[in-house]
Amino acid sequence: MLIDKKSQAYQRYRQRRNDSILKADFKLISAKLKKEIRRAKVKYYSELLDENYLDSKKCWNIINNARGKNVREDIKNIEIEGEVISVENNAEKVVEEFNKFFNSITEKLLKKEGMEKRDSERGCNTSNNVSQGYVPTLDGFRLTVGDVERAIKNLKNRASV
Repeated sequence: MLIDKKSQAYQRYRQRRNDSILKADFKLISAKLKKEIRRAKVKYYSELLDENYLDSKKCWNIINNARGKNVREDIKNIEIEGEVISVENNAEKVVEEFNKFFNSITEKLLKKEGMEKRDSERGCNTSNNVSQGYVPTLDGFRLTVGDVERAIKNLKNRASV
């Protein structure tokens, strides 16, 4: 097996570190082993994707796993106006900052696209309004920590999104 050959080559090289031939032999076997591992991973993930090609969620899980992107980290701190805020100690301020951020996205996108934020003369019931650049807004809409907590508690626990 190639991994055993690598181990043996390393042991020989370790005994005589000044021997350039043993070093070259070890590096060559190491490179072959890396290449074989890569080839085996490609084959493994290709087979998994082939088996699950109809299920997009499983496909993305396989892709993210292959990329090493399945590890999720909880947000512990967030920087707000140059100040680092602990989520645990000041959850309300963090929720407010997220609320401001997500509420500002629509306006930023509309400005970027050169569209108007609101045109009350056009009304809001015709499908034509959206194509003309009108996007309905909710003035005075505000979420509280309690609103978010209730919404999260009411979510169904399910595997798909």
